[in-house]
Amino acid sequence: MATVSRPRSRRSANGQPGTSPQLRLGPPGRRRQPALIVLGVALMLVAAAVAGALYLRVGNRVPVLMVNRPIEAGAAVTDADLAEVRVATDTRVETIPASERAAVVGQFAVAPLPEGSLLTRGQLTPQAVPGQGQAKVGVVLQPGQLPAEDLAPGDRVAVVAARAAGQETADGPPPGKVLVSEARVYGSRRSEASEAVVVTLVVRQADAAAVVRYGAAGQVGLAVLPAAGGGTVADASDPAAAGAR
Repeated sequence: MATVSRPRSRRSANGQPGTSPQLRLGPPGRRRQPALIVLGVALMLVAAAVAGALYLRVGNRVPVLMVNRPIEAGAAVTDADLAEVRVATDTRVETIPASERAAVVGQFAVAPLPEGSLLTRGQLTPQAVPGQGQAKVGVVLQPGQLPAEDLAPGDRVAVVAARAAGQETADGPPPGKVLVSEARVYGSRRSEASEAVVVTLVVRQADAAAVVRYGAAGQVGLAVLPAAGGGTVADASDPAAAGAR
């Protein structure tokens, strides 16, 4: 017959029965790694900084108007031509807030507006081009008959009688005579066959015939006037004006 022996109890030093030490079961203690803790804190700070920068960039963006599809010069702007986009504000660019969309519809483009460009106030005019009492005329200019810098739509210019180098003719006004004291540049392009530049001007109807006649013959030149207004070109063909200088 098998017998089971009971475990002997330990006795304390004074002879009293003692208790056996208890075993504790659990996961082993984890050793803290300071380097990982520092790395985690650094990553949190970087993430917070990036989030703050993105928030500031998004917060500075405002809705403005953008050209949704190409608009020809002189065409009336329709609602379908416009789109809204959020961009960072910049005081150097006169963008148009999206809240003015209804006021923009019906205005006219003073120059071709490409798709995707931001709309600015200088690109629009409330009146059709040409307006009442105005006409659009073209002039062909050679180097020396206009500034070396490209003309921009809306530039104020004076139309002056001038002859290209080597051009001798008795027909036409004397060189230096002011034909039109103020006109507006509507557009310009360089000729593909020569160095000539074809410029479209907006002038008074009363001046249109003279500008067309002498402009087609290459007998005019352009002088750019201040954009803010004011300023005139003295008539060099007038002896009195020449003597006053």
